[in-house]
Amino acid sequence: LEGPDGAGISTQTALLRSGLEARGVRAVATKEPTGGPIGSVIRQALSHRLVYPPSEPIGDDVIALLFAADRLDHIRADILPRLEAGAHVVCDRYRLSSYAYQGQALGQDWVRTLNNRSIDPDVTFFIDVPPDVSQSRIVSRGGYVELYETEERLRPVYANYLALVEEMKQKGEQIIVIDGTLPMGVVSAEILEKTLDLIGFKPE
Repeated sequence: LEGPDGAGISTQTALLRSGLEARGVRAVATKEPTGGPIGSVIRQALSHRLVYPPSEPIGDDVIALLFAADRLDHIRADILPRLEAGAHVVCDRYRLSSYAYQGQALGQDWVRTLNNRSIDPDVTFFIDVPPDVSQSRIVSRGGYVELYETEERLRPVYANYLALVEEMKQKGEQIIVIDGTLPMGVVSAEILEKTLDLIGFKPE
């Protein structure tokens, strides 16, 4: 599941996993950045706890390298073993996030090269939420604002996401756009229905 900050990706990931499990479909939920050693460094950078002295944010190039390393670790340590065990893996963010966020600042070629050993997703759901909605949700959530959650970052990242979605679809990657401004239950029902269709689920 993909989308800009404030799209509700974590919530929808959990709902999709539970919806599949409720129908007897083996599913696990995971996320990026992960809870592993590299993922924890990324989380510190995103939350401004890891900075260059005195308080300069970690650069997009370093973040892109960290995400690519975390992703390969994620695939080998978590995703592939689950797939090989016969489970469906529902991932809260994947490589499209790197293309949208770091690719916007650094250029797509380099960021895609960093991720060229990642495995292809079977399907990507892009939860489409425009920047003004993202911003209001982030503000209402409270707490600290992460590195990419400012308005000046949200707008170009969102535009980049839209362009990437169209490009990837034209290249044959299966991406389904979901209107993330609809009520949470409507969004989750649509994602679950489309997922069940894609995996050929037939209720007993």
